[in-house]
Amino acid sequence: MKQGFERAPRRAPNESITEGRRTIVLGTGSLARQIIWAIVHHRRGGCQLLGAIGETDSIRIGDRAVGCRILGPIKRLEKILSAYNPDCVIVAVTEDKLEILERLLLFLMHSNASVRSGVEVYEELTGQVPIDTLTPDDVVFSHEMRPGLPAVHINRLTSLCLAVIGILLTIPLMALLVIAIRLDSKGPAIYVQDRAGLNGRRFGLLKFRTMRRDSPERSVWAAENADRITRVGEWLRKFRLDELPQLFNVLRGDMNIVGPRPHPSPSSELVDLISRNAAECGVAMPYYSMRSMVRPGITGWAQVRYKYANSLGEEIEKLRYDLYYVKHYSVMLDWRILMMTIGVIASGSGNGRLQHQPLPSSPAHQGLSTVPNTRRAEEYAVGTDANGAMRKPLMLAVENDGASEVER
Repeated sequence: MKQGFERAPRRAPNESITEGRRTIVLGTGSLARQIIWAIVHHRRGGCQLLGAIGETDSIRIGDRAVGCRILGPIKRLEKILSAYNPDCVIVAVTEDKLEILERLLLFLMHSNASVRSGVEVYEELTGQVPIDTLTPDDVVFSHEMRPGLPAVHINRLTSLCLAVIGILLTIPLMALLVIAIRLDSKGPAIYVQDRAGLNGRRFGLLKFRTMRRDSPERSVWAAENADRITRVGEWLRKFRLDELPQLFNVLRGDMNIVGPRPHPSPSSELVDLISRNAAECGVAMPYYSMRSMVRPGITGWAQVRYKYANSLGEEIEKLRYDLYYVKHYSVMLDWRILMMTIGVIASGSGNGRLQHQPLPSSPAHQGLSTVPNTRRAEEYAVGTDANGAMRKPLMLAVENDGASEVER
């Protein structure tokens, strides 16, 4: 630091220090809490977290309500930064950002510290887009949220080539799987499920059947139907082989190899939901329709990072990953997802048995209560419309060929 700034205070003997850059988070709101949680609980970011600067004057110094030590209120911004001399300042405030940035300029004139955007850091740490802080301006004026045509064409050509190669290599395997499925349980080996694809267009998604047809579904969530999975179906799910018929969807132009998973669309109401981007289940899902800006895929960023979703809160969590994929859409990201998918298949970590995955106990999920996985709790979960009628749930059971099948 240049002369005129206070010297950093000496560290207490019992204060833990991690390797990396000395970092201060500017803000204590939702975005700041999520960044702090990712740094502290995942030891990610390669930084030594010194603490956070509160957005309100009423916040108490030394408080750890946000997951780390509060260094003081934002009115003491310059004094705190000069005292602690950080290497990096993460700006995660949601209000009066312009005034704060102007005050940061003075500090930067006397320091070599770098200043990072909170949204940018959050995406690096989590591989997600912070949808709760995303504004219409971020979408309308951002070129990142519109996939570039070169990447779109290259990824489409790559998907076609891989689909042709995949079909030629796996036709004998698919024939054996058809026989195994038919011998294991009654019903067709392959079924068609209505899904919403590019720009909300409906198409029939092909899958190997993994559940019995002779028992009804328990609820709208897949985890409630785990006992319906057949012996062969469990094995298919574990190694993701139930998705093989979708190679033909890729050839038809419905899908790419990599992309957000196409959402079930058994009714026109759900297609309307995707197209109009409205809250349908009592829980707002902002920017949900942006998933359909690119072709859906057999595998995707949310699939290799988060797996199954069995509640509205978890569906929102997957949306964060899907929007990250749309925002960072590129050939390199597609190949990275493909390599991760190969690892999942090779290790058999595809979770053959559906299990409920609780949300991590982080501030990022505060306010997202777990939705009870029973039909009796459906009214509580989905709420009612303006006329008092119960709305349709977001994750709907899909009926095909006389059988009800709830799939991911």
